[in-house]
Amino acid sequence: MNTDRRAVFDGQPAPAVDAPGPVFVCGRQHSGNSLMATILARRPGCFSLTNEGTFFEHRRIVDQMKTARRPAWMADNLKLPDASLTAKVESWLTQWIDEHTDADALALYREAMRYITQTTGNRFWAQKATSYVFFGHEILRDMPDARFIYMFRNPYDVAASKKRRDPAREYLVGWTLSWNRGVRLANAFVRNHPGRIHVVRFEEMVRDPGPTLQAVCQFLGVEFHANMLEVAHINPAENRYRVVEGRKGFDQSRVYYYPDRLDRTEIAAIDALVDHRLLEQNYADLPHRPGSMPLGMRARSLWRIGTGGVRYLLDRVQWARRQRLSPVAYILRRLRPGR
Repeated sequence: MNTDRRAVFDGQPAPAVDAPGPVFVCGRQHSGNSLMATILARRPGCFSLTNEGTFFEHRRIVDQMKTARRPAWMADNLKLPDASLTAKVESWLTQWIDEHTDADALALYREAMRYITQTTGNRFWAQKATSYVFFGHEILRDMPDARFIYMFRNPYDVAASKKRRDPAREYLVGWTLSWNRGVRLANAFVRNHPGRIHVVRFEEMVRDPGPTLQAVCQFLGVEFHANMLEVAHINPAENRYRVVEGRKGFDQSRVYYYPDRLDRTEIAAIDALVDHRLLEQNYADLPHRPGSMPLGMRARSLWRIGTGGVRYLLDRVQWARRQRLSPVAYILRRLRPGR
């Protein structure tokens, strides 16, 4: 984030290095993560994965997995854009793990990314992984060279974007609570791991991309390239991941567009759930004043909160079970109120 917002995110860019370590783009969903990962891919020397990373969600499962199964799982889980590269990674890891029989899941993951970076002729790698902020303490502990770029956007536009993409799914309760937790965690990482996290507001990036991306490059210790600004529009809300050729990614039309997408009851529900301190520190210029909805709207929002909470929990429990994850651990990482 720009240094004039130090009251909330007071980290300073790290000093320049020959090449940064792993870079995780780990903001909340619908906050420009795909756009940032694609921008980094345009920077010479960076291999950037725009598909969602989930390794740390499954790390313990991979540690318990039979050694012979790990290379195939790792290669598939990386969701590489090239099938031939996926096959090369699996082949290499099969050979590598035979020579490193004591390697744990993290070592295998790091070797896979090292191999990909070297094979593609790059110097460092980046990974979009919106869930990784919830694993930040262990990632920053176990990967001392890793850095985070945390993308965040006002929660009302996030809800509007989610509603636009898939109105049948719950888009108010769980996502607002996870917005609270994500921003609190980002604040904690700035305080406790100075120089290892850089926070970018989506609104600032699309309004003034040049200085925003120059600050990102300074944080990573790499030179800014002007072609990073020539990125296409990524992931419009009405579609899942898609590149829209002919349109620039820095589109201001969806900054504070929620009054046209959310009804007043939905806005009142977010008002009731969002951390107002974080909102006031970062979004004092919202089109509405949080908590100002009429009493009737606020009363009706309670029904949306109750039903939405149940829908969110059921959806996340089903997803976690399909992934062989603990539903309780999965949900607590996102919703518990602490840091």
